[in-house]
Amino acid sequence: MSTSSIGSPMLKARIPLLLHLPEHAWFDVELMQKDIRLALQAADELEIPLPSATVADQLLTEARNLGYAQPRPRRLPRGPRAHRPQA
Repeated sequence: MSTSSIGSPMLKARIPLLLHLPEHAWFDVELMQKDIRLALQAADELEIPLPSATVADQLLTEARNLGYAQPRPRRLPRGPRAHRPQA
């Protein structure tokens, strides 16, 4: 993918990070959710809807419920098939 037409210096720099995930998260769930909630608060004050940020906040809440906000962060599952909701 990095050598295709969509390849870019940014993409080339990110590929090693995706192939070799770090043991510990660099930016944890709590910090992400804090930033999303600050954006939602500012948008609310300006009466601007942010549907994507609202969904992100819901997903981060679910991540916290699954234990990804623990003091010792666990590694994220590899790929979209690593965690599927129970049927």
